Amino acid sequence: YTEQKQRQQQERDEERRCRLAEQRAAAAADASAYVPQAWEEVDYTRILKEQLDLSSDEADTGTESPAQSQTPADDSDLGVGDELACVICDKAFKTAAQKDNHEKSKKHMKAVREARREMLREERQMAKMQQQKKPAADDLESGDDAAQLSDSVVEEDDLVQIIQELEIAQAETGKKTKRKKRQQQQPQPEVLPPAPGHEAVLVSDYEAEQEPTPDSETPARRPTKREQRRERQKAKAQNELACNVCNKEFASRNQLFNHIGDTGHALAAKTFKGKSVRRTAGTAQSVHGTNPQYLIETTFRQRIYDSLYWKDQCFGLTVTGVMEKAAGLGSVGGCYGASRKPTEFLCLTLKLLQLQPDRQMVEVLIDQEEFKYLRALALLYFRLTEAPADIYQKLEPLYRDFRKLRARTDSGEFEIVHMDEFIDTLLREKQACYITLPVLTRRMALEDGGQLAPRISPLDDDDDDDSASESD
Repeated sequence: YTEQKQRQQQERDEERRCRLAEQRAAAAADASAYVPQAWEEVDYTRILKEQLDLSSDEADTGTESPAQSQTPADDSDLGVGDELACVICDKAFKTAAQKDNHEKSKKHMKAVREARREMLREERQMAKMQQQKKPAADDLESGDDAAQLSDSVVEEDDLVQIIQELEIAQAETGKKTKRKKRQQQQPQPEVLPPAPGHEAVLVSDYEAEQEPTPDSETPARRPTKREQRRERQKAKAQNELACNVCNKEFASRNQLFNHIGDTGHALAAKTFKGKSVRRTAGTAQSVHGTNPQYLIETTFRQRIYDSLYWKDQCFGLTVTGVMEKAAGLGSVGGCYGASRKPTEFLCLTLKLLQLQPDRQMVEVLIDQEEFKYLRALALLYFRLTEAPADIYQKLEPLYRDFRKLRARTDSGEFEIVHMDEFIDTLLREKQACYITLPVLTRRMALEDGGQLAPRISPLDDDDDDDSASESD
């Protein structure tokens, strides 16, 4: 198999060599059959020699060639004036000032230097061509041409030297103009008027001679943004190295951790600071180990933030303002409609979680009987934030409140519920008003732990009365 592959490769290489040889032979045949055109047979050497002879004759007689005499006419035909035009840059100007400014520019000077170098390069090439193409038989007769050639070489050296001198002069003038501009921009010292019999004095010299008085103090330097940022970071680091319970400051984190381990102050509640309408009050403490606002799910909390009632009515509210808004409510509920629009009751609940009022104030709101929707709002807040034993003790006596409440359903319609039904929902259900309620320990477990006394239902008293009447 290997030999067969090698044989096939050799055959392919041989075919490639044959094909290349055929192509080369065809190219050579085409080249041999090529016939040059008439315009390609022009003898440039003869034309160049005639031009050189003509230029030497003109230099001897002092006359101009027809081409030189026609140069102004050609420029006029192009519409470029002799005085207000730059032939090198191919630009025309309207005024002489524009032309002067252009000639002083770096771009124009660079173009002039390039043009001079190009002319010298062409003259050298023409001289070399003339020397190479001249037949050997005419060497003796070209004594004058050799002299002219040597003169042109000398002239070329002079031109090169002149160009170098011009470049040095232009660089020096540029430095001088820059130095002059800087001197003009600097404020000139003011000269005081000379007094009779004295010479004029510069203000700067006069001020230098005056000795500073103790009253003239230098103004305090304003700290930069970097220094202000460092000060803020330093103050923040100092606050972080303080105990949240006893407010004792420490020099390092290790000392703070040792203090927390010894005293158990790590159980201190966090504080939530912020000025935004969406942030919890700075004095608020965590509830069930989290931010009080987080007791409402993120989805519904975001809908509350985006609602018009929250932006228009709940901005900048205090606890008193929330009480006034709740007294004017007309229904309870969570979200309704296809877009799950939050109710006013739910918006005020979130506002209470932000403000975190005192427990005594909340208990007063629960005990009052004039505003039923205000009581319902306080009951929901109490259920979300307090301990299970306190919830049972506070809510169970209110089973005797049978007042009617309007509740908004998911479809947006209203239905009638009673206060005792609303309280029973808070004690038994896992969710109320689209809020997932914290886990509530069963009453029997609290009774077994001694945290609650057995509950006496009002129905038990009615059963005892019925049994007594039957016995009679």
